[in-house]
Amino acid sequence: LAEARLPGVLQRIALCWGAAALIVHLGGRRAAWGFSLLVLPVYSLVLALGGDHSLQGNAVVRFDRWLLGEGHLYRGEGVPFDPEGVLSTLPAIVNVLAGFLAADLLKRRGSTDAAVHQLLVAAALTVLAGLAWHGVEPFNKKLWTSSYVLVTCGIATATLALLCNWLDLLGHRRGAYAFEVLGRNTLAIYLLAELGMSVLWLMQLNGKPAMLALYEQGFASWAGAKPGSLLFALGYTAVFWLVAWWMDRRGWYVRL
Repeated sequence: LAEARLPGVLQRIALCWGAAALIVHLGGRRAAWGFSLLVLPVYSLVLALGGDHSLQGNAVVRFDRWLLGEGHLYRGEGVPFDPEGVLSTLPAIVNVLAGFLAADLLKRRGSTDAAVHQLLVAAALTVLAGLAWHGVEPFNKKLWTSSYVLVTCGIATATLALLCNWLDLLGHRRGAYAFEVLGRNTLAIYLLAELGMSVLWLMQLNGKPAMLALYEQGFASWAGAKPGSLLFALGYTAVFWLVAWWMDRRGWYVRL
């Protein structure tokens, strides 16, 4: 227990969801906007004044070491640093609030062309703001920088808007099924995917971890490093989508 990792992906989801729900419950849309507009610049200022953007010298790891201790942090990067740290959870809450604001717009106006266009405009402006912010503070997922928040919120909002059109064109029941399959067994598929990744890292293929060998030989060798990484991730996701589809066809649902 003295070395058990305390932060984590599911813990962050719970914290962000709970905080966002409390903000919206107490203050509605106005509070969601106010929190977002306050936290992002303040967090950037804390990162700028509290260290650098390296794994060892950033404000996030310093805060986590003080609050949690090094023994309770993730060590997968070779040094005690947690990508789901306590301090970086604050800007991550903005991602949840952005989802609320987008969904709230659709709830109030419906998935009309006007609402979809408004979401697309908002998404474009958010991405542009993130790109401009990148000139001052770089995109950094591990630190969940404010520029990263803006770009990811913009991409998610645009994706939501396009999905609204797609579902309307195909019909909700037919168009949404691919997503419903994953949604019906979310936790089970997440844990199976994590388990599969661990197994592939432990297995050896041509003298390397199977995960690395599959990526290098099956994708990066012909698509390049970054496109190959994306294709590998999509392929890995597709495998577990098939598992979710198989479970759904048999009526197997894992719930807590």
